[in-house]
Amino acid sequence: MLSRLATVAAEVSDNIENYHFAEAARILYAFAWDEFCSAYLELCKPRLNDPEQKNRACHMLLLGLDTILRLLHPIMPFVTEEIWQNLSQDHGLRQYPWDTNLIPPSIMVAAWPRPPETWQDPTTEKQFQTFLEIVSAIREIRSRQNIPPRKSVDVSICTPSEKQVLLTPMKSAIEAMAVCNVVALANGVQPVTGSAEIAAADCDIFIDLAELIDVDAELTRLRRELEKLDKAIKAKQGKPNNEKFISHAPPAIVQKERQQLADFEETRTKQSIILEELQARKK
Repeated sequence: MLSRLATVAAEVSDNIENYHFAEAARILYAFAWDEFCSAYLELCKPRLNDPEQKNRACHMLLLGLDTILRLLHPIMPFVTEEIWQNLSQDHGLRQYPWDTNLIPPSIMVAAWPRPPETWQDPTTEKQFQTFLEIVSAIREIRSRQNIPPRKSVDVSICTPSEKQVLLTPMKSAIEAMAVCNVVALANGVQPVTGSAEIAAADCDIFIDLAELIDVDAELTRLRRELEKLDKAIKAKQGKPNNEKFISHAPPAIVQKERQQLADFEETRTKQSIILEELQARKK
């Protein structure tokens, strides 16, 4: 959280100083909603129930909320002022590195948050972003298949080695946030029959829905995905096979186009196999 607060504060400050207010608002919305509220707050709940960790968790949550309020104030002045006033009733003596004096009575004259760059940790942020993408993908399948919120499902994740290193320490957090049981997390993982598949964070995620899946709905989804992939592949095939494009484009761009085409074709092959398995199962 310290790292994300430092990164987000720097990005928002830069965008506001350069009059990119819409981008500043987008960054803050995504951070406040998708990361702080939807993920970090949920992950803190077990710590809040642990007497030994409660105070530290509360301190971090307060720091996060305080920083978000200050960053949001130029965009949402009335809401942030109201929350600030309520927050000050119980935490009026809080103070952070960018505060030279005690917390002022109004957020309008509060210091702008400028966390030190030493707080930033790119590796940890990459790990957390990968975690969020995996959880979001599993939740998407759960929602699409109307799986009851408390019903746990078995999940297998086929991941590159570098992502496996990031995700392994987050396994229990993934299970808690996505209400699932991660039965496999490695390179080369294969789906079981009846699995729904979704890609996220360079990983292939297989959710075992053998007893829960709406076969007709999944067949419809897969057919639509294959149609999109066919269009994408057709569009991509033109450039790598075009001599004029190859002779004029930088080698890095040509390689990127070829890699994207290969990725689309690989994904289509995997989706076709799953579609065939579901069709055979329906028969």
